[in-house]
Amino acid sequence: SAQRFSRLREIAVHDFYTRVGNHANEVFLAIPRDELLGILIGGPSPTKEEFAKGEFLHHELRRKVIDLFDVSYTDESGLYELVDAAKGALEGIELMKEKRLMERFMKLLVNDERLTAYGEDEVRKALEAGACETLIISEDLNKIRATFVCDNCGYSLEKSFKVSPGMDPGEIGKDLLCPGCNAHMKVTEVNDIVVELSRIAKERGTEVAIISTDFEEGEQLLRAFGGIAAILRYRSGF
Repeated sequence: SAQRFSRLREIAVHDFYTRVGNHANEVFLAIPRDELLGILIGGPSPTKEEFAKGEFLHHELRRKVIDLFDVSYTDESGLYELVDAAKGALEGIELMKEKRLMERFMKLLVNDERLTAYGEDEVRKALEAGACETLIISEDLNKIRATFVCDNCGYSLEKSFKVSPGMDPGEIGKDLLCPGCNAHMKVTEVNDIVVELSRIAKERGTEVAIISTDFEEGEQLLRAFGGIAAILRYRSGF
C-alpha cells in the first residue's frame, strides 16, 4: 500500500542520513577543534534541512555548521556546486582565520615579545635563520627587492623600495652610489618582496599567511608593522 511504501521510504531516508552523519562524524571529529572552522551542508530541499535539523551530526559538529546551500547534483559535481554557492561564506571563514592569526600574533607581542618579529629587517633575519613558524604579510604590501652591482669594483648589495602607482622601474635606485668606490650602481634584478620572502619561507619550511586589510588587526599589520610580521618557533633576539 501507499502507506507502507511511505513508511519504507522514511526508514531508507533515515538510514541514509545516519550513514552520512556517521561518516561525517568520523572524519570531522578527527580534526583538531581549532582547525575545523566550519561545515557546509548542501543538497536539494527538503533533504538538507531534514539532515541539518536531525541529530545525525555530533553535537560539537552541529555548532560548526555555517549554512545550508541548494545543490542539484549528487555526485562529485555537487561538491563543486556547493563550493561555488558558498563563496561568500568561505570568504568569511578565511577572514576569520586571518583574524585569529593576527590575534595570536598580538597576544604574543604583549605577553612574550621574543616569540614575534615585525618589520622587514627583523623578519628577514629571523626568516633566513629558519626561526619563523609563520610569515605574516599584508596583501596591500607594495614593495620590491632590488639587487645592485657596481661595474667599477664589482660590489653588490640588495635593497628594498616601496612601489607607488605609475612608478618607472628605471628610476629605482638611480642615485645609489657604491659604498666601496663611490661609483654609480646599476640594477641587475628586481623581485616583488612578497614573492621573494615567500620563496625563502618555503625553503625554511615556514607557513605563509597573506592578511587582508578588511579588519582592524589587518589594517594595523600594514600601518604599524610595515606589512610584514612573523610568529617565531623559539624565543630569539632578532
